[in-house]
Order: sequence, then structure tokens, then C-alpha cells
Amino acid sequence: MDGWLGTNQTGVGFPQAGFFAVATESFFEKPREMREQAPDLYADLSRFYGCDPAAGPAVEAAPDVDIGRNDPCPCGSGRKYKRCCGRHG
Repeated sequence: MDGWLGTNQTGVGFPQAGFFAVATESFFEKPREMREQAPDLYADLSRFYGCDPAAGPAVEAAPDVDIGRNDPCPCGSGRKYKRCCGRHG
């Protein structure tokens, strides 16, 4: 389990893992803000994940449309709804 927490078997920490986790979260949850405030980091993460979540307009699902958790996200990111806009809903 220590590997998931950012330490190796000797207990030496990897602060880069924490930064990467927070940067990834911001990349998907607040892409437009990240693109404006940290364009180089945003470009690196876009290349890494192969997507540009800030490119498309934010799309809210119509109330009468049922989107399943495993359906593609309507925002156009290419991710599953449960891993994208449906994450906090």
C-alpha cells in the first residue's frame, strides 16, 4: 500500500507523486483555469492524457436525458461519465 501513498519500501517519499495527483485533479476538474494560469503544465498533461478537456464547451445534460455511468461523457473529453463530469454528481 505504501507505493500508492508515494513512498517506496524504505519509506523515502516521492513528493512528485503528490504533485502529479493534484495537478491531474485540477486538469480534469478545472481545465479552463489551469490552461490560463499554468499553460505549460496544461500542455504537458494534455499530451500525457491525449485529451484537451478545456477545448469543448461545458455541456450539462438535459434533465430528461439519462446518462449511464459507463456512457461517454457529454463534455466530449472521451472519458466515461463516471470518471469525468459525473464524478461529483
